[in-house]
Amino acid sequence: MAMILKNNMAAQLSLGEVNKNVNKLGKALAKVSSGMKINGAKDDSAMFAVSEVMRVRIRALEQDIQNVQNGSMLLKTAEDGIQQQIDLVRTIKEKVIDACNDTNTDWDRKIIQKEINQLFDQVDQTAYYTNYNTKNILLGNTYWQTTARYISLGASLVDEKSTEMDMIPNIYPELDGVEGPFDIFTEYGTYSDTAKILTVTSAEHSVNFTPGENGIAKEMTIDLFGYNINQLKSQNTGFRIIGVSSGGGSDTRDFVLTTDTTQNFSTGRSLYKVNISTCTSVAEVASTFASSIGSNFRSYMTATANGSIITLVSANQSADSNSMDVSTCSAVATTTENTTATVEAGTATGKITSSNGQMKGGANASGTPGLDDPDMVYVPPKAASLGPIDLSGITLPSGITIQGYYNAYLEFQEGDAGLTYDYSREVYTVGIDANITNKTVGSTGMALTLQNGKLSFTATQAGAAANSYKIVDGYNMTTRTPNGTYTTYSAVTAHTAAVATTVTGEDSDARAYYDIDLSSYSDVEDFIDDIVGKGLRYGHNGANYTVNFYDSADSQNMKSMIAATTSIYRDSNYNLDLDLVRQDVEGGMSIAESFATRFKSAYPYSGQIYFLDADGNEVTDNSDTAIMRINSLDKGARGNGDTLSIWSTQFRHYDLDYGTWFAENADKDIPEYLDGKGFRFYCATDANQWFNIIFKSDMDLERPTNETGEDIKSIEIDVSQVTDANSLIQAIYDQAMPLLTGDDPDLNHHHRIAIDTETGILTVYDRRNWDVNVEGYDYQTLGAKIADGVADNVIKVKKDLLVHSLVIHDTDKASMNIRVKIPDMRLNSIFGVLPDYGKESILEYSLTSKSDRDALIGNGYDKGILDSGLDYLLNAAVMVGAQNARLEYTQANIVTQNENTIASESVIRDADMAKEMMEYTKYNVLSQSSQAMLAQANQGLSQVLSLLQ
Repeated sequence: MAMILKNNMAAQLSLGEVNKNVNKLGKALAKVSSGMKINGAKDDSAMFAVSEVMRVRIRALEQDIQNVQNGSMLLKTAEDGIQQQIDLVRTIKEKVIDACNDTNTDWDRKIIQKEINQLFDQVDQTAYYTNYNTKNILLGNTYWQTTARYISLGASLVDEKSTEMDMIPNIYPELDGVEGPFDIFTEYGTYSDTAKILTVTSAEHSVNFTPGENGIAKEMTIDLFGYNINQLKSQNTGFRIIGVSSGGGSDTRDFVLTTDTTQNFSTGRSLYKVNISTCTSVAEVASTFASSIGSNFRSYMTATANGSIITLVSANQSADSNSMDVSTCSAVATTTENTTATVEAGTATGKITSSNGQMKGGANASGTPGLDDPDMVYVPPKAASLGPIDLSGITLPSGITIQGYYNAYLEFQEGDAGLTYDYSREVYTVGIDANITNKTVGSTGMALTLQNGKLSFTATQAGAAANSYKIVDGYNMTTRTPNGTYTTYSAVTAHTAAVATTVTGEDSDARAYYDIDLSSYSDVEDFIDDIVGKGLRYGHNGANYTVNFYDSADSQNMKSMIAATTSIYRDSNYNLDLDLVRQDVEGGMSIAESFATRFKSAYPYSGQIYFLDADGNEVTDNSDTAIMRINSLDKGARGNGDTLSIWSTQFRHYDLDYGTWFAENADKDIPEYLDGKGFRFYCATDANQWFNIIFKSDMDLERPTNETGEDIKSIEIDVSQVTDANSLIQAIYDQAMPLLTGDDPDLNHHHRIAIDTETGILTVYDRRNWDVNVEGYDYQTLGAKIADGVADNVIKVKKDLLVHSLVIHDTDKASMNIRVKIPDMRLNSIFGVLPDYGKESILEYSLTSKSDRDALIGNGYDKGILDSGLDYLLNAAVMVGAQNARLEYTQANIVTQNENTIASESVIRDADMAKEMMEYTKYNVLSQSSQAMLAQANQGLSQVLSLLQ
């Protein structure tokens, strides 16, 4: 039998267990000995990678902590340097206060000056020598911000930087003794226009009314047959006759037949004495009476006598003559005590001379509108004026004599009382502090303006006649007292004559008229565009009445604003808002019905407006309106000369084209570029009175009050939200117009602003509707001036401030760090912009000058230069301290991040020693057990082999 040797499977199995347990024992031993459960990527490749990333983060955070600590020490160094400068400036202020005390002589002050100059040098040296790791940390190297302040000047000065927009051409280097350059406003002009509501061309000027027809004049008779000559000569017989005036109204006058015209009669009316002392019959009395009636009623009425009958015939051949009448006139005999007038000379103001007391500038109208000549230009009359005259410092009471159409006396008194008339003294009185505008003074034909102690007069009627008016210094006042004399008024006996009416005048159908056909308009916007900014002018018997058309929905438009706020023509003016027509049409009304209704409400003689349908018949339902009829004010043929015309006005104005400017300057940084820029425009009547329009991107800086006495009207415009031409002109309009139209009389002058948001054009205009370029007017050479830039007696001075900019790297990303700014702490930065224009350094202030000492420590409520510098130093210290505090918070945050990252990484990599020791013991026991089993398996096989030996 053969012998077979088999493998020792038990030993093989035991050996495998030994090897596995030895490997696990080795891993457990590595964890126990290192204290980490992951000693290499083979232990746990995913968690090994996470752990390594965290270890990189931990190293970065530790360096961040070091960086922030170094930054904090740098800021602490800067903070100490700034504190040293604060102490130095405090000492300087103490020395300046010492120098202000008059116990010191100028020699003492020079000694103190030397000391504070050394202190100022030390402030500068501290900035230059304070460093960290050789970095001069108090010297700015990067732009930070711009600081500004207003500096008061002794007189106005054009800020050259404010002219840089270059909007206005430099046409005139100098005007009216004022240095430019300037351009000038387009002058005022009135011109005939067209609109479909009238079938008229600009050459024709106007349309005539369709003629009316005359009626038959009214006749009346006064029959003196019932009187005998002795009765008429003995009883002072009175008649009251009501005639018709040239305008169609009634004109009442009293007549007394008397033989003694030296008698006084008191009837309360215009009274005419008819002398019949030489008459020998009633017929002669009738003839004399008729002559007096015809003479005193002039062309309004004729009077003829035939025997004892006087026939009165109205010259007005229409129904107006129906008002003619003859009634009774009587008066009882009375006696009145007279007074004696004592005239006393009043004190003169000492302000009126022959050169400034004469009215001037009045001019009569020229040109005749309504002619066929298209080149004929109508120039309206001009009102004469004088002043303003500064009355400050006059002795009160004192006064002037006004020599106008009638003379009057004016006395200036203490206080602000308005203009009143003292009947007992026959003198007008007014308070020197009164605020009065265009107040008519009695029958002088002159209107008074008194504002801020400045006196002006303007003629109440335009024309050259008022150029002879004047004011004279000093005045006379009259005091009346009873003098014991009396005036006797004789009795008037009412007449008993028979009066008969023979003919009645024509009725109102005889009026001339003009029909405005409104049926051709189908679109309300087309209708509004046709007439907006124009005026429909009714010419009647030498007088004119204009209805101005404006659109309140487009109030920013110049021509609409002119129509709304001023006179298209210097007539009696009335306004019609076309937006009301727009609203009516949107509500369902026709254009014709709405316009006719609105026009009738605006027109002063609404009773002469009628609504007609397309066939020319008067309508009972206004919705059928197609035609608006305007009747003449006069009845009969007297209205045949009436006219209608369309007129427009070009007011004195100037256009600023911001639309083009923005298109050509798209590279400008808006609104920063606009800051401090602007323009100015001058009053046409005063070379030293102008408006500044100043653009400001920061409205926090308050402009100081004008203290030089110049008449500068500055309006600041907030342009911080401006991005383009439209937003700029809208900002100017929204902010300037409330002031130009407000309650402040200094700003509410004659100027207004209009804008066109479609083109970006802003228009400044003067709403005075007359031409200043007329000989005899006291206006500037070429009217109103306008120029780029601001002419102000305060100037805004800017200074760019620097900072030392540092990066404190507190993260592991290049773009994520802390930027630390340390303000430039050199002397000129600390004291910024000085309040005295022209001084470049604080070292130029001398303690021997009181004004310089006042500027250094402040005067009144004004902050001194040293206090402003201390503010800068304290703000810098606060800024640096705040940044240092931030670094401390940042460091604490990084430390927290680092601790949390270390803890997280520890959870991933560090071993649980109790668990790992148990694992190690386990695998040690298993390893020994498997070795014993292997030994036992090998022992059985050895015994078999030994038997074979």
